[in-house]
Amino acid sequence: MTEREMCLMYREARNQNEQIQILAELNGLNRNEIIRILVKNSEKLPSRVINQLYKRLDVLEAQISEREKEYREIVQALNVNGSRKYTQGQQALIDGVEHAMDWGLDLNPEDVKEYHRLTDGRNDGAQEWLKKCMTCVHAYTTKDNDLEIKCRCRNGHCNYKRYEKH
Repeated sequence: MTEREMCLMYREARNQNEQIQILAELNGLNRNEIIRILVKNSEKLPSRVINQLYKRLDVLEAQISEREKEYREIVQALNVNGSRKYTQGQQALIDGVEHAMDWGLDLNPEDVKEYHRLTDGRNDGAQEWLKKCMTCVHAYTTKDNDLEIKCRCRNGHCNYKRYEKH
């Protein structure tokens, strides 16, 4: 069924709230996807539906907050006496960033940010490396993302050469 047909059926329904569920079942979509289609096509939603969505958002926000709190408590529990324990994914990210820094490879800025969040300054040499890299003639940023630092050296080793303004 096309979006136009869904909107027409919704508009003509006596009970628009029930019609959302009917459209979801007919099209094999979830209720939120039908609502997204209706909103995209400027259909007015019943206030009951809008209120239900806001109540659900409140519940989800409370659950997320509780999960984040639990996550922080677990991280703190594993960080007894300064000995850090990381998940496999976190350790892989740390190892990958450190490997890239050692070999002068390009790094995703989000990975670097997460690395510093996880290590909490454990590797101060990484910050010095980044400062040094920013002064190299081989360092550049992409035109799409000026936060992503790339290196023109493709041999896997850093050929640091200080940029001098003339």
